[in-house]
Amino acid sequence: MSKKLIIFGGPLGVGKSTIMKEILNDKELNSVEILNTTTRKPRDIETAGVDRHFTTVEKFEEMIKSGEMIEWIKFEGNGQYYGVESNEIHSKLETHDFGVIDAMADGLKIFKEVLPKEGIKMKSIFIKHPSKEVLEQRIRDRGTENEEEIQKRVSMTESYLKYEDMHDYTVVNDNLETAVAEAKEIIKKIIA
Repeated sequence: MSKKLIIFGGPLGVGKSTIMKEILNDKELNSVEILNTTTRKPRDIETAGVDRHFTTVEKFEEMIKSGEMIEWIKFEGNGQYYGVESNEIHSKLETHDFGVIDAMADGLKIFKEVLPKEGIKMKSIFIKHPSKEVLEQRIRDRGTENEEEIQKRVSMTESYLKYEDMHDYTVVNDNLETAVAEAKEIIKKIIA
């Protein structure tokens, strides 16, 4: 069985996580989520090993030095590391038709460079919002950010659209059911 990875990209608040969950819940597709690893503390709603892996800065830096991290980033704002371990990808793809992961543009570039050398075929799907207004309302509906954070996120998200061309496919999430159906059709072509 050849190892395949589907990378989801796109701005914050466009529904990537929701679409990925729908794909992961479709037993017909036999997919698995590739979790990232971070040095930040778990949020109240997160479970270690289910939502992501949590570790210390020291251990994360050791994994970088030893080459265990395929891609990683250190956010200057909070000083926390986020990344993906090579073993996370390889071990999960042993028992599933394909894996799915949410990755930033920089991560996608690294995956495109590294994964084919490791025998993993990958394609990427860019999820985007139908309009700036819809995006802003979705972020507001989450109820997790104040007004200043909302405006910052909308601005940041709009600037992220320049990375759309880096991806193999694009899905506009104007209607969740339609977007999920489109993503599943793309995936079925990829894994066929």
